[in-house]
Amino acid sequence: MQQRAVDAQDWEEAAPDRPCPCSTSLCGHGEPCPADDCEGHEIHTMRNPTTSDDVTAWEDHFECSDGCGATTLRRELPDQPWGEIDGDGEVQVYDGVNHYELGVYA
Repeated sequence: MQQRAVDAQDWEEAAPDRPCPCSTSLCGHGEPCPADDCEGHEIHTMRNPTTSDDVTAWEDHFECSDGCGATTLRRELPDQPWGEIDGDGEVQVYDGVNHYELGVYA
């Protein structure tokens, strides 16, 4: 599980005409841009852990291929946690995973 979490953040340059590097089905990569009067498509650029107590919560970042804007979506990925909660309720971020809210940088 740890390697899957690391891989979720370690992407090469994504493009709308290539498969999404996140490996999550129907993430929104390649979909039409939600902005009015835009011909671009969403590019899934990164995925980061979010929250300090839910190890399955991620935030997906998308940018428009035409550069008109960016969006973020929260995702719950129970099969792809970014860490573990120990018996004392302490959250441990997997080695190699960046968690900006907790100040953990791999």
